[in-house]
Amino acid sequence: MRSLAVQQLPPDLEETLAKVGADIRRARIRRGITQEELAKRAMVNRKTIIQMEKGSPEVGMGILLRTLNVLGIDERFKDLASPELDKVGQALEARKLPSRASKPKRLADMLKKGRK
Repeated sequence: MRSLAVQQLPPDLEETLAKVGADIRRARIRRGITQEELAKRAMVNRKTIIQMEKGSPEVGMGILLRTLNVLGIDERFKDLASPELDKVGQALEARKLPSRASKPKRLADMLKKGRK
């Protein structure tokens, strides 16, 4: 049975997965690899490759990464959620930074406060 999270995938995310699946299919065909051969090299069954190429959200990330690796297109996966490319996260983090440096606390002062 499909998990609730998979059943309720928003339409824009379904479109994204469909595109990723179609791109994987195209990469496989360009390389002259059959679904059966890709499945064998990625250590999955052919049904999983079919699901992946259709954009099924049920295919796990490890299987996706292994398949991309077999096709030689896994390099960008490393930077998928890279903090350096996360503009929203950087902006939020910058808002939380103090506007000036505070005086460093001495260890002795911190220990005194802990005894009170």
